[in-house]
Amino acid sequence: MNATVTDAIIAKILVAYTDVDPLWLLTGRGSMFRNSKNPEESKLGVTPIATPISPAEESIIYKMYKDEKEEKERLVKEKESKIDHLQSELRSMAEELAALKAKYPESTTDKPVGLGSSETAPHAPSHPHSPTSEHYHGGSLPPQENQ
Repeated sequence: MNATVTDAIIAKILVAYTDVDPLWLLTGRGSMFRNSKNPEESKLGVTPIATPISPAEESIIYKMYKDEKEEKERLVKEKESKIDHLQSELRSMAEELAALKAKYPESTTDKPVGLGSSETAPHAPSHPHSPTSEHYHGGSLPPQENQ
């Protein structure tokens, strides 16, 4: 149910159910039980993928699981720290922007400020490549066709 299973719970399960294979419990691979004598497996001639493991191997698997869990926790904390830092920068920049807008209210316009057409080329059409511009048609418009 999307709940996190802690290492303590896994250890309790393995102590209480000594026939449960730790590799299966951690990864889902192999047989659910150590030395499985499942009649269906013997009918089909299938041997279990997992073999019984020693306490030393069990300890290694447990340590690998614990190390992986700690690494994930470290990465989550690192990412949360980065998010906090970026949110702080964003707040700072938003405050700086608000201060600049308050200091220079006349420069906040809806349209970008630029040179008008009269300042750049007094006789240039507003849309030089439109079919109705004089520039496009060499000074004259094409005759209108009646349909």
